[in-house]
Amino acid sequence: MALRIGENTPIDQIKGVGEARSAAFMRLGIEKACDLLAFYPRAYEERGDVVPINETVDGQVCSIIVTVRETSAVKQLKKGFSVFRSIVEDESSVMEFVFFNMPFMAKALTKGRKFRAYGRMKIGLYGREMTSPKLEPIYPNAELPYFVPIYKMSPPLTQKLIKGCVNEVLHLADNLPEILDDETRAEYN
Repeated sequence: MALRIGENTPIDQIKGVGEARSAAFMRLGIEKACDLLAFYPRAYEERGDVVPINETVDGQVCSIIVTVRETSAVKQLKKGFSVFRSIVEDESSVMEFVFFNMPFMAKALTKGRKFRAYGRMKIGLYGREMTSPKLEPIYPNAELPYFVPIYKMSPPLTQKLIKGCVNEVLHLADNLPEILDDETRAEYN
C-alpha cells in the first residue's frame, strides 16, 4: 500500500529519499513534506525556446532538438579521465556533443534517439559542439516543459530527484489559502 503523503510526512518517507538524501535535505532546511512546498527554485532555465543548429552563435546558451546520428566508443585519455563524443543533427545542420568523465552517456545516446539539448554552443575549427549539454529525451505524445526549475543542491541530491520530490508533495498546495485577491488573479489568469 502506497504511503499517503501529508504535510508532516518526514522527508525520508518520500519516494527515492533514503538516509543519505534525507541528511542532504536536512542540510537545506527540509525535514518534512511541507518544507518542500517552500523550497523555491533559485532560477529557471528557458529550455523551450528551441533554435535550429545552423542559427546558433558561438557562446550562446541555447536549446536545440537533435537526433543522434552516430557515436564513438568511450576513450580513456589517462587514468581516471575519459571522453565520449556523439554526432547529432537536426534538419538544418550537424554538430558534436562532447562528454568528459561521463561514460554512461554512451548507453543513453544511441543512434536515432531524439533529445532536447541545453547548453553553451561553441563554434571551432571543426564546427559546432556542446560540452556536457543537459539532455532531455523526447518521447511521442510527451511534452517537455518550457521553463525548467533549478534548485539549490546539497550532495548527493540531484535536480531530477529534487523535482521528483517536489512533484510528490505538490498536491499539498491545494490546501493552502489563496494569497492573491480576485482582481489580480483575473488580470494574470
